[in-house]
Amino acid sequence: MKKINKSLSEKIHSNSRINYWNKDYLDYWRRRVDETHSSSVGSELVENDTKTSLDGFYHSCIDQLNIKSSDAVLELGCGYGRSLPKLLALSNRITAVDISDEMIKASSAMPGVEKVQFVVAPSEDLPLPSDFFNKIICFAAFDAMYQTEALKEMHRVSKFGAKILVTGKNI
Repeated sequence: MKKINKSLSEKIHSNSRINYWNKDYLDYWRRRVDETHSSSVGSELVENDTKTSLDGFYHSCIDQLNIKSSDAVLELGCGYGRSLPKLLALSNRITAVDISDEMIKASSAMPGVEKVQFVVAPSEDLPLPSDFFNKIICFAAFDAMYQTEALKEMHRVSKFGAKILVTGKNI
């Protein structure tokens, strides 16, 4: 069984961290995705930042994983479920995890996601079985995690030979 030192566990599970991701973040990410359709070059919401990735780019990255219908797929940092329609078209074994209860509420309210298993948890301490997932997607969320611990958890829950897609917020 995995072990995390006490001080790190306190940081990972701290109420201030969880509250940060619940407060206003759902609206923020919806606005960031909406601005991808604007004619501006950079972000209009965050000074000196690029826009977040277009859905087409996001989907082409997912396509690189060659997901099969039998694959167990984990989306780590699923946000409000932007990728779930694409993932459900590829596999019927999807688990979506986010630290934010508000993000999970939004993504689980989407039409057609009844087969998705939703989990509210930090990516660094997943309540999921070891050696289970064939594909893991952590798109536009990795930079917000305790990265070493998140990578250890991805490794723990992935099957031998699994494919893992990890990105920061932008291209």
